[in-house]
Amino acid sequence: MKTVAEIANKVEAIELRSGDHSTVISSITYDSREVKEGTLFVALRGARFDGHRFVEAAIEQGAAAVLVAADYTYSGDREVPFLVAHEPRKILGELGRFYFDEPSTEMVMIGITGTNGKTSSAYLLEAIFLAAGRSTGVIGTVEYRWRDKRVSAPNTTPDGLVLERVLRAMADDGVEVVILEVSSHGLELGRVSDLHFDAAIFTNLSQDHLDFHSSMEAYRDAKRRLFFEILPNSTTRSGTRPLAVLNLDDDEGRALLELLETDDFDETLTLATHSIDGEHHNKASYHLEGKQLEIGLGGISMVIEESGGHRFSVESFLPGRFNAENILGVAAAARMLGVSSAAVSAGIGQCGGVPGRMQRVGAAERGPAVFVDYAHTPDALQRGLEMLRPLTSGTVWVVFGCGGDRDRSKRALMGVVAAKGADRVIITSDNPRWESPDSIIDAIVDGVDAAVEKGAVVEWERFVDREEAISQSIGRAAADDVILIAGKGHETYQEINNDRRDFDDRAVAQQALSQRGVQ
Repeated sequence: MKTVAEIANKVEAIELRSGDHSTVISSITYDSREVKEGTLFVALRGARFDGHRFVEAAIEQGAAAVLVAADYTYSGDREVPFLVAHEPRKILGELGRFYFDEPSTEMVMIGITGTNGKTSSAYLLEAIFLAAGRSTGVIGTVEYRWRDKRVSAPNTTPDGLVLERVLRAMADDGVEVVILEVSSHGLELGRVSDLHFDAAIFTNLSQDHLDFHSSMEAYRDAKRRLFFEILPNSTTRSGTRPLAVLNLDDDEGRALLELLETDDFDETLTLATHSIDGEHHNKASYHLEGKQLEIGLGGISMVIEESGGHRFSVESFLPGRFNAENILGVAAAARMLGVSSAAVSAGIGQCGGVPGRMQRVGAAERGPAVFVDYAHTPDALQRGLEMLRPLTSGTVWVVFGCGGDRDRSKRALMGVVAAKGADRVIITSDNPRWESPDSIIDAIVDGVDAAVEKGAVVEWERFVDREEAISQSIGRAAADDVILIAGKGHETYQEINNDRRDFDDRAVAQQALSQRGVQ
């Protein structure tokens, strides 16, 4: 617990405008529904709601103090301490860091960023550290979890206050290693700026979130902040230089390496790199490659060779070359953080799959082969289709849509990718949110038509109802066909006209398979 005076003194952007300086704060929240005796209520302005509307109600509920924007005027008659900041949202991380006593300094912190592969890499890395006997926590897209705790994840990277609260809970529960998926939003909004990282992993970069970022350059630069600003200024648990792990099979990974090998970072970071074929081998202090790579619908078999010549084998249930890249990235990070190659192999082998990431639905020995994947970018969709194409003797189907109120520029691009990579394309709804599902589908169809005009040979249909789209594809596919249901992955809901209804691609697919007699 902290007093309001301590908070104002330690968080430079906060001023104690009025009230008893010795007032003790026992909890902090920006959700007025969570306010209780001793709470500091933080009033935040958002796109839809202004938390200042709930200040008086929070005080009535027993808030010990409130933190408001500098232009707010209180009209009530209850006397409580008022803390003021120009932009309360921007200081949530710093406030949380001080209030929760910098929990990121008490555990090994590993950040994973990139367009695709963050969640799969987090699951793999968690399995590796658990195999090594290390208590591990994960904060990511699917959930926040440690030991027997499970917390639903509204954001891939939570805001700074929630993040610091979760990290404090993990540290108090004896967690030794934390794996954090770091989104571009989290970086751009400063959600992780106050953390200390021991290592950061870069997976890949392709178009996404241009509804939030003004351009691909802005999106790229947001990702780079983890390596250019936050990691170099981190203090590691071991006292060694923070570790940057880069994928050299990706253009941006190679660009990052070139930039991080300059004198600006030479004395602040340790660099580790990986590639599948070794074509982009470099002078980084540590490098590993994938040898004897075999990929099938049932997973990956690979021999990993380190720069010093040490070799070890890994077997994974995760399919696809992109997962081979993910495996190399987490193996490099784990090895550089002191994990044995035996634990790396064991952990990768024990990772049975990632929810909604090329997750097989139905019996593996009976067709059609159905996969549910979170692929919601052109690059991820292309990677998924490229993986499946050589692994089936039949027709490749893809069922997908695009989210509403998000990056409109990628819709036609995904139509192009689908038309080039699949034999049968079923275009449907994703989370249309406030937009018309038909207008979203029309934009995707524009891309399909463009690909057909340039020679793509594909059959396509549109079903606005996603359940019908999935059922139709599975019901009509041949036993030797493969179906990729893309876009929603692990999500268990669908958002239509601000109504969030239960919907799980995996459950719908399993029901359709059951109707075919495939359990």
